[in-house]
Amino acid sequence: MRKILHEADMREHIKKLNDGVMNLDKEARDLGTSIKEDLEHAYDGYTPEDASAEADTGIEAPTAGTEQTSPAADTADVQNSPPAEPPPKP
Repeated sequence: MRKILHEADMREHIKKLNDGVMNLDKEARDLGTSIKEDLEHAYDGYTPEDASAEADTGIEAPTAGTEQTSPAADTADVQNSPPAEPPPKP
């Protein structure tokens, strides 16, 4: 009799654990859906043209036919140049 009661208790406990896991899965899915909906609403009507209008960096985009150099290339000439002469002694 004790064994039957123990098995019944164990089945009930296992059922509660399974229900808890299923609820956690449902909550995680609901959270994922909520985040997805929030992101979709945030990007409604957002276009790449909007991004270029908002991103004013002060650096103009290169035009066709002009030489493109990186900022590192500009500083390489300065670093490789001979050191300046020291100022004359008073």
